[in-house]
Amino acid sequence: MANGKDFGAGAVVIAFLTGGIIGGVLALVFAPQSGEKTRKLIRDKTEDLVKKGEELYGEARAKGTEWMDKGKHYVEEKKEIVAAGVEAAKERAKKA
Repeated sequence: MANGKDFGAGAVVIAFLTGGIIGGVLALVFAPQSGEKTRKLIRDKTEDLVKKGEELYGEARAKGTEWMDKGKHYVEEKKEIVAAGVEAAKERAKKA
């Protein structure tokens, strides 16, 4: 970005959800309906948001696990390459 700040996808999602929550609460508070209906609507929307948050958490956790596994695999591959190089260097040193 031009100002040197880089906002990740997580920050964007959190900002979006926060804005949605604030907007939803304000809409409910100023809506012309009974208190009982408003409380039920708030409860229902809260339950929906909790479910969505749980889904997003599960997806993020799965993606993190996937990246971690790929990283471990990458490190193991490089470790094997380095070990093979060390062994080859030892063999050359013995022959010299």
